[in-house]
Amino acid sequence: MANSEKVRRIYNRCASSYDSADSKLGPMRRRLYSRAQGDVLELEVGTGATFAHYPSTLTSLTAMDISEAMLARAQQRANSLPFPVTLQLADFQTLPFADASFDTVVSSLALCGIPDPTLLFAEIKRALRPGGQLLALEHIRPANPALAAITNLGNPI
Repeated sequence: MANSEKVRRIYNRCASSYDSADSKLGPMRRRLYSRAQGDVLELEVGTGATFAHYPSTLTSLTAMDISEAMLARAQQRANSLPFPVTLQLADFQTLPFADASFDTVVSSLALCGIPDPTLLFAEIKRALRPGGQLLALEHIRPANPALAAITNLGNPI
């Protein structure tokens, strides 16, 4: 990610209050994450608020984030899951995994700020096993300049 250090600092600062701003997404995440299966990779896991939405039948979950503070909070939630969880501090623009490592890649509001989406989607495709799936809950920046400016105020990254 072009501004990895800036993004890391922002998310380290907001980790303790991150879940309160994210509570309205629960029903959408529940529907999406219930479709995850097998070995799962979650991009930008944040505090692990998404963990509650996964089916208990996963083989494993690898969860990445760029923020140490977010991962520290996610670790508390990971301890009670019925499947193995690996938390990894990394910038997910390039994925540090072998080809065909995952059955499912999941992302929730993480793909919208990627400077090179073509590279990231090539990486996701590489990391997915044949027949694998990408599950994503995303928003976009409005095309209208006035609305885009308002969106920028709410999302400093």
